[in-house]
Amino acid sequence: KWFYTGCGIQISTDTVHWKIRTVPFTNGGCCGRVTYGNSNWLVINGEYDSGAGRCTAASTDSIHWDLRTLGTNCERYLSGLAYGNSLFMAKMCNDVTVSTDTIHWALRTVGSSLVSSERHYGIAYGNGLWATVGNDHNGCFAASTDTIHWDLRTHGLLGWYIYQVSYANGYWFINGESCMSVSTDTIHWNKRECMSSPPTQCTPVVYNGDYYIYGGTNGRLAYRKNIV
Repeated sequence: KWFYTGCGIQISTDTVHWKIRTVPFTNGGCCGRVTYGNSNWLVINGEYDSGAGRCTAASTDSIHWDLRTLGTNCERYLSGLAYGNSLFMAKMCNDVTVSTDTIHWALRTVGSSLVSSERHYGIAYGNGLWATVGNDHNGCFAASTDTIHWDLRTHGLLGWYIYQVSYANGYWFINGESCMSVSTDTIHWNKRECMSSPPTQCTPVVYNGDYYIYGGTNGRLAYRKNIV
């Protein structure tokens, strides 16, 4: 299924015909992020309620939803959600919280070097590795195999604001203010050609079998067929 979130939820099996779904968030608002894993859809509200906290819901069929508690009192932007290696991970403010079942959550510490901004952090999992970035001028990149021990690494986009990290078809991608850096191991990075009017506040890169694609809040969509 394809899953679209905004101020509401829609699902589709073909991207042509869509059905509206209702998630019982107590504070209304817009759905911030969604991911799927371990037979569960997990949706986190993009807005925080001082009384109800951060609303989260899980479902096995996208029709019946159960509210969840993330174990963080972050009142700022939801900035990352991913599933990998039988683990859900969510990023809000300076908190990283993980779960295997969407019910029991544990806080993780990434490191003080990544606390300079909250809104545009990204989280991704690929090839046995978790990764997160901090949105700052010369933003940091950290990687972990277990979500407990993290290593800071360079990423090839020094001098740019960092928006997103993602993994697709064997490649790691970091999207910056105007450029992209690509790696197969998160250690050795290659900077790609900058565009004069690139997507901004980028989405993760996805691969559809032919093209690598990502978009941004300015309505632009970027794609390329080959990475090498």
